[in-house]
Amino acid sequence: MEKPDKAKKKVMLEAWGQKNREAARAVFPLEDAELKVFFTEIEALMEVQGCYHDTRHAQKIIDETLKLTDENANALLDWCADNGGYCDCEIAANTMEHWELSQEPRKNRN
Repeated sequence: MEKPDKAKKKVMLEAWGQKNREAARAVFPLEDAELKVFFTEIEALMEVQGCYHDTRHAQKIIDETLKLTDENANALLDWCADNGGYCDCEIAANTMEHWELSQEPRKNRN
Protein backbone atom coordinates (compact mmCIF):
# COMPACT_ATOMS: atom_id res chain seq x y z
CA MET A 1 0.00 0.00 0.00
CA GLU A 2 1.39 3.34 -1.08
CA LYS A 3 1.70 6.17 1.46
CA PRO A 4 -0.01 9.42 0.47
CA ASP A 5 2.31 12.25 -0.49
CA LYS A 6 2.49 15.50 1.46
CA ALA A 7 -0.08 17.32 -0.71
CA LYS A 8 -2.57 14.47 -0.43
CA LYS A 9 -2.07 14.33 3.35
CA LYS A 10 -2.81 18.05 3.55
CA VAL A 11 -6.05 17.63 1.57
CA MET A 12 -7.07 14.68 3.75
CA LEU A 13 -6.34 16.65 6.94
CA GLU A 14 -8.33 19.65 5.70
CA ALA A 15 -11.30 17.40 4.86
CA TRP A 16 -11.10 15.78 8.28
CA GLY A 17 -11.02 19.22 9.96
CA GLN A 18 -13.98 20.44 7.91
CA LYS A 19 -16.00 17.36 8.86
CA ASN A 20 -15.25 17.93 12.56
CA ARG A 21 -16.12 21.64 12.34
CA GLU A 22 -19.43 20.79 10.66
CA ALA A 23 -20.25 18.21 13.35
CA ALA A 24 -19.48 20.71 16.12
CA ARG A 25 -21.51 23.47 14.44
CA ALA A 26 -24.50 21.16 14.02
CA VAL A 27 -25.05 21.14 17.78
CA PHE A 28 -24.49 24.83 18.50
CA PRO A 29 -27.41 26.00 20.66
CA LEU A 30 -27.52 29.48 19.08
CA GLU A 31 -26.59 31.18 15.84
CA ASP A 32 -23.00 32.41 15.50
CA ALA A 33 -24.00 36.07 15.91
CA GLU A 34 -25.70 35.32 19.24
CA LEU A 35 -22.77 33.21 20.43
CA LYS A 36 -20.39 36.03 19.52
CA VAL A 37 -22.43 38.45 21.66
CA PHE A 38 -22.58 35.90 24.48
CA PHE A 39 -18.82 35.33 24.55
CA THR A 40 -17.91 39.00 24.04
CA GLU A 41 -20.10 40.07 26.93
CA ILE A 42 -18.86 37.30 29.23
CA GLU A 43 -15.29 38.40 28.57
CA ALA A 44 -16.21 42.03 29.30
CA LEU A 45 -17.92 41.15 32.59
CA MET A 46 -15.04 38.88 33.58
CA GLU A 47 -12.55 41.67 32.93
CA VAL A 48 -14.38 44.02 35.28
CA GLN A 49 -15.81 41.67 37.91
CA GLY A 50 -13.79 38.47 37.65
CA CYS A 51 -15.30 35.02 38.06
CA TYR A 52 -17.47 34.01 41.00
CA HIS A 53 -17.03 30.35 39.98
CA ASP A 54 -20.64 30.09 38.89
CA THR A 55 -22.56 31.20 35.81
CA ARG A 56 -23.98 34.48 37.07
CA HIS A 57 -22.45 36.50 34.20
CA ALA A 58 -23.73 34.00 31.64
CA GLN A 59 -27.17 34.07 33.22
CA LYS A 60 -27.22 37.88 33.18
CA ILE A 61 -26.40 37.92 29.46
CA ILE A 62 -28.97 35.21 28.78
CA ASP A 63 -31.68 37.17 30.62
CA GLU A 64 -30.86 40.79 29.81
CA THR A 65 -29.11 40.79 26.44
CA LEU A 66 -30.13 37.64 24.59
CA LYS A 67 -33.53 37.32 26.30
CA LEU A 68 -33.60 33.56 25.74
CA THR A 69 -36.46 31.28 26.66
CA ASP A 70 -35.82 28.89 29.55
CA GLU A 71 -35.50 26.04 27.06
CA ASN A 72 -32.89 27.89 24.97
CA ALA A 73 -31.06 29.13 28.08
CA ASN A 74 -30.82 25.60 29.43
CA ALA A 75 -29.63 24.33 26.05
CA LEU A 76 -26.91 27.00 25.97
CA LEU A 77 -25.70 26.30 29.51
CA ASP A 78 -25.78 22.54 28.92
CA TRP A 79 -23.74 23.01 25.73
CA CYS A 80 -21.27 25.18 27.64
CA ALA A 81 -20.88 22.49 30.32
CA ASP A 82 -20.49 19.79 27.68
CA ASN A 83 -17.59 21.80 26.31
CA GLY A 84 -15.82 22.53 29.59
CA GLY A 85 -17.71 25.64 30.67
CA TYR A 86 -19.01 25.03 34.19
CA CYS A 87 -18.51 28.61 35.37
CA ASP A 88 -18.05 31.95 33.64
CA CYS A 89 -14.25 31.80 33.40
CA GLU A 90 -14.41 28.28 31.95
CA ILE A 91 -17.09 29.40 29.48
CA ALA A 92 -14.84 32.31 28.45
CA ALA A 93 -11.87 29.98 28.00
CA ASN A 94 -12.97 26.45 27.13
CA THR A 95 -16.37 26.86 25.50
CA MET A 96 -15.39 29.96 23.56
CA GLU A 97 -12.29 28.15 22.29
CA HIS A 98 -14.46 25.23 21.14
CA TRP A 99 -16.70 27.70 19.28
CA GLU A 100 -13.73 29.52 17.73
CA LEU A 101 -12.10 26.28 16.58
CA SER A 102 -15.36 25.32 14.90
CA GLN A 103 -15.27 28.39 12.67
CA GLU A 104 -13.97 28.20 9.12
CA PRO A 105 -10.18 28.22 9.07
CA ARG A 106 -8.49 31.43 8.05
CA LYS A 107 -6.30 31.15 5.00
CA ASN A 108 -2.68 32.23 5.28
CA ARG A 109 -2.22 35.66 3.81
CA ASN A 110 1.36 35.16 2.65
